[in-house]
Amino acid sequence: LGNCYTSLGQISKAIEVVEQGLLIDTELGKSANMGKSYSVLGNCHYLVSQYSKAIEQYERVLLIKEAMNDHAGKAKICSNLANCYDALGQPARAIQLYEQALSIFQELADRLGQAGVFTSLGSCHDALGEVKRAMTLYEKALVIYEELGNREGKARSWTNLGICHYTLGLYDTSIQLHEWSIALFKELDDRTSLGASYNNLGTTLIEQGSATAAVRALTRGLAVLQSVEHDVGSQDDRRVSVFEEQQKTYKHLQGVLLEQLHLPCLALGVSAQAKARALTHRLGADSERDTAAKERDTAAKDHTANRPYEDLCESWWQEVQQMARAEGCSTQIIEFSFLFNDKLAVWVLSSNGELLYSTIVPSKVEGLDETNELTILQILGEVRTSMKVRGRDAMVNHDTMVHSLADSAGKDAVSLSTEHSAAMSSLSRGKNCRVCQYKVCQCAQIEADAEAELAREKALLQQLYAALIAPIEMFLEDNVELLIVPHLELFEVPWAALIDANGRYLIERHVIRVTPSLRVARQAADCLVKCDEHSGHVVVVGNPLPIRAPFRSLPYAAKEAKTVQGLLEIAKIEVLQKHVYLPDSNRKATKACVIESLRGAKWAHLACHADIDSDSLVFAIPAGANGDSKESPDLSMHEVQGNEQGEGVRLCHGATVVLSACNTAKGAIKAEGVVGLSRSFLLANASATVVSLWFVDDGSTAALMELMYKYLVDGLTVPQSLRLAMLCLAHLPVPEKPHDVSGGLLKTWKRPMHWAAFLVVGATTRLLPNTPKGNTAAAAGCAATLTIPSSGGEGVDDGGGTEVETEGVTVPEVTFM
Repeated sequence: LGNCYTSLGQISKAIEVVEQGLLIDTELGKSANMGKSYSVLGNCHYLVSQYSKAIEQYERVLLIKEAMNDHAGKAKICSNLANCYDALGQPARAIQLYEQALSIFQELADRLGQAGVFTSLGSCHDALGEVKRAMTLYEKALVIYEELGNREGKARSWTNLGICHYTLGLYDTSIQLHEWSIALFKELDDRTSLGASYNNLGTTLIEQGSATAAVRALTRGLAVLQSVEHDVGSQDDRRVSVFEEQQKTYKHLQGVLLEQLHLPCLALGVSAQAKARALTHRLGADSERDTAAKERDTAAKDHTANRPYEDLCESWWQEVQQMARAEGCSTQIIEFSFLFNDKLAVWVLSSNGELLYSTIVPSKVEGLDETNELTILQILGEVRTSMKVRGRDAMVNHDTMVHSLADSAGKDAVSLSTEHSAAMSSLSRGKNCRVCQYKVCQCAQIEADAEAELAREKALLQQLYAALIAPIEMFLEDNVELLIVPHLELFEVPWAALIDANGRYLIERHVIRVTPSLRVARQAADCLVKCDEHSGHVVVVGNPLPIRAPFRSLPYAAKEAKTVQGLLEIAKIEVLQKHVYLPDSNRKATKACVIESLRGAKWAHLACHADIDSDSLVFAIPAGANGDSKESPDLSMHEVQGNEQGEGVRLCHGATVVLSACNTAKGAIKAEGVVGLSRSFLLANASATVVSLWFVDDGSTAALMELMYKYLVDGLTVPQSLRLAMLCLAHLPVPEKPHDVSGGLLKTWKRPMHWAAFLVVGATTRLLPNTPKGNTAAAAGCAATLTIPSSGGEGVDDGGGTEVETEGVTVPEVTFM
């Protein structure tokens, strides 16, 4: 049964049923059956690129095969283990295992087994740069396959030899070998291998200088691969994995269209196809528009039709134009796509679907010290390091840190702990100081370096702006919303905090929104249409208690939730008490209770911890739960998104979810986008999520959220409101009381670490169904009348509200609870 589910691409279901059988076989002591189960589990993990888990299962099988003296079985498992190590980029270890398997196959006179190992060994030596050795091994395999009449093996051998000839610069021979393999894979109806062979042929044609022929081969390959993708079905993790394997073809096609044929519009169409395809499939299951898109994806499903590449790429470009027009007149689109050799393609699209500009950004820029060059990704890494964006060690026990520092400084630990007790009352949701992101008790030790550190941070943000935005800034209109479509690691860019040559943040000029792909943005907007504006309800969660270690109470998250509830009620938005979860209420924010409240919700505000290790929100431990319980109290991304059968959280169509917690924009970065909490809520019917890029501070986050909601209840959209809230924190000194609870260490929340972590993902939504009269200008675009003399920004209208004057910055009055 597990093998059947695996064949259908339902990997999670396969694992589930095999594990059930494994429990029974373990109880009965049936080691042979246990070995089969472990083997299937290993295969399942291998298929979804979980190679370490696959190794764990295969090693269990190997022990059983050795105990049973099963030589043939041992050889096969050695080969499987070697495949895993090869995929992990450990060819030396893979070669050892392959040679062990080869020795057994030779003893058993298993010719087919020998051919398979020769092929795998060739791949390893090729990866090590030993191309001629690899060719010898591939030729040995080819001889055996021809001897046995094994056509699939023969086609694969031609493919491998074609790659070797390409590496050696023998392009004509390489092309001939790939054409042979394509013909044979067509006869075998092996579309996965056929798509890969078209990619190999296209790559070789590019190097030969035959750009048009290369594009023809690559588009045929994409048509075949997309048909394979649709055949996988609705299993999300399998679709994500299959799509990841297709990226070489998308990258090659974009590169040749841009750099050799100079067709940027068609290249943008390909780029749009190369993002978030699994998410698009799930979101568009019932959409007529997306049914049409799927037909375009598989327009060449009969891969012998030889459809002209211009038609296919042109249809993709036309879809991009339609989606751009649907975004509205006040939006410009920036799309990024990484090509090979660390090149980055960038396109700017107007709201009427016109391509304003495209370019390929240099892969490297000059470092701050002017002595070396850095890639864009290295600059991004330095930006995050400079801003003290900390990793998982942010959960270190604070008391242990206090005692350690006291011992080293010769101070009394109790006294030192008391000295910083006030500072701890508004600790980060990642347990760090709001000013420097070190432990609070370390602040005095680094205060002297703060100015230099801040200067370096600004320089890095300017450098990142220069690399990503400066090449296209002359085509960006002031006071329009930017819809940014990042690629891979660019999902981690704090776009709002990028600084231009005049010292202005990008958020000062633009409302900013991010989306995994243009299709996803339109599907999220379409989701709004499905919802009655009066349907759904509001869910508010603040500081769930009690929670598991090492997480601790977040007092400002509780105050934030109360403030949000109060602002909503003032705006005449009904907030049912049964959907409000605060520490001092009788309703505890357990996973079960919050899931029940989220079902059918139109708006959710969740102020809590998030666990970056498990991509989950940390909720209250249920009453009576013991430490031996296997069920986690946390809400994972898988539990949110459910599966193709509809399980999981199901929000009201068009919902907005504010995840006021740490790292909620994080996850596994793939061609699919970020596979994490934000994506899971989009799959659960949300049209927009507000999520964070790093460990955020409890106090400044509460302030940011209150400011955002003050603009939301005034009728502005979520992206507009978040922008104004960011500008308030970026330029407004925080009152000394009652918020400066850091023992005098905190003077402002101006640094980007306090406000730039949050971003809006998906569609443009708003809290109120209609914009109140008098705010139409603010709701239509960016805010204004925020007079910021220090940065040279022009005045804009802030959207109304009571105003207070502080150091030349006019902002709505904020009440901190």
